[in-house]
Amino acid sequence: MINSKKIYISLGVILAAFLAVFIFIQNDSKVFLGSVSNVFDFEKIQLDREKIQGQVASATSSQEQAQGQVANATSVQEQVKGQVANTTSVQEKAEEQVANATSVQEQAQGQVANATSVQARIEEKAQEVKQKTEEVLEKAQEQKELVASVEPKEKVAVVDDGIDKTIDAMSKQKEAINSVNDSDDQKRKEAFDIIEQVGKEVNDLLVNQQKNILLVKDEANKPSMDKVENINNEIMQIVSGQQSMIDAMFGFEKEREVMDRVLSLATELYQGDLRDETAMEKYINFYDSYNQAVADYYESPEMKESLTMAREQIYDMIRESSITKEEIEMIERIQDPRSEGPILKDIFNIQELVVQEKRYREDGVEDIGKLAISGFGPPSSLIFLFLYSTPIMVHTETDNSGEWRYVLEVELEDGSHEMYVASVDRTGNIIARSDAVPFVKEAAAVQLDFMPISMVGAQSIEFFDRKNVTAISLVFLFILIVTIILTGMSVSKKQYFQE
Repeated sequence: MINSKKIYISLGVILAAFLAVFIFIQNDSKVFLGSVSNVFDFEKIQLDREKIQGQVASATSSQEQAQGQVANATSVQEQVKGQVANTTSVQEKAEEQVANATSVQEQAQGQVANATSVQARIEEKAQEVKQKTEEVLEKAQEQKELVASVEPKEKVAVVDDGIDKTIDAMSKQKEAINSVNDSDDQKRKEAFDIIEQVGKEVNDLLVNQQKNILLVKDEANKPSMDKVENINNEIMQIVSGQQSMIDAMFGFEKEREVMDRVLSLATELYQGDLRDETAMEKYINFYDSYNQAVADYYESPEMKESLTMAREQIYDMIRESSITKEEIEMIERIQDPRSEGPILKDIFNIQELVVQEKRYREDGVEDIGKLAISGFGPPSSLIFLFLYSTPIMVHTETDNSGEWRYVLEVELEDGSHEMYVASVDRTGNIIARSDAVPFVKEAAAVQLDFMPISMVGAQSIEFFDRKNVTAISLVFLFILIVTIILTGMSVSKKQYFQE
């Protein structure tokens, strides 16, 4: 009878060998062979090391003496270098101050040039409006001469009175146009107010004039009144076309106001007369005025350049005040961004939330494993992300263009959340921040502003992936080997007692 014990043990050894080969293939064979080689070469390496150490000990003494001499020479050399470095540092600081002053001067000159350009455009439109006003006055005078020839005078008196009111209003407008470029801000404002008022008044006058002409027209005065009516229609067309010119002129004036405000802000920033809080407040007011001007009129290249220059100043202030990575551990407390810090909507924002990786909870429900968040902030600076209602605070850095991206691996509870991005100073105060960005998380999905977030790039972490299948197979094979060996031993004992 064949010995069953030997059969089972042989089978177990074969499977164990198969397991060893499998592990060997799965791992780097070169590393394994290298490890074996290291074991056999250890004795030789140890002997060589003792010889080398003896040679090194004798050489070290000579080297230390030489190093002492070199150290003395190096000390003298370092002192000389230190003096040179101090001189260079002073020179560099002086050059930097000159460069900054030159930059400030160039920027101020650019602002003045922009303001001059706007003023030239206002003057150009003002001349066009003035020309149209003179045309209206000429035609109104022609109307008055025609009406003067109509009899009886009492019948057309209301039309004549309407013409006089039109002439009076347009004369006021002509005079006001001459003051739209006055250096006195108050006079310039009064001029624009008069132009706006006259525009509304003349439209009403011309509409009423048209009704009055039709009321007084009869067979006796029809030829003259037909001409008066035609001229009134021409005046209405001129005034209607003139309004677009006036709107453009008002737009230019609004642009000039914005640019004057930017110039004032820039000058104060350059001179360093503002605290950070005051500068932020002025920038916010400027940005709101800028957006209003764009919404009401348009965005000119000069306005856009002014905004860029003002924003660069704010960038510099934020970077100078912001904490560095090395200083984070020194902060004991950081302010709550939900209630602290000015909101700079155009500088700090959260642009996108993307579910990058999914996972499974213990109950088998799919959930978010990693959430990728991206947005904008001050270029080349450290920013903080704050997430509520689960209080989470992390930090990351923006690139040269101000873009940032952070992968959040913290588990979030289902429900409503809100997020902020902000810059923090060295005392833990919020320098500036974004507005609140609310979103809702439900299982493996999030909604930002009630819009579903992109799931592109999301991956499910499943238990039966390739790595897990390999591990399960190895465990199963190991259990099979142990079972076979134990079975062989059991059969061997049974045969022994039977014999």
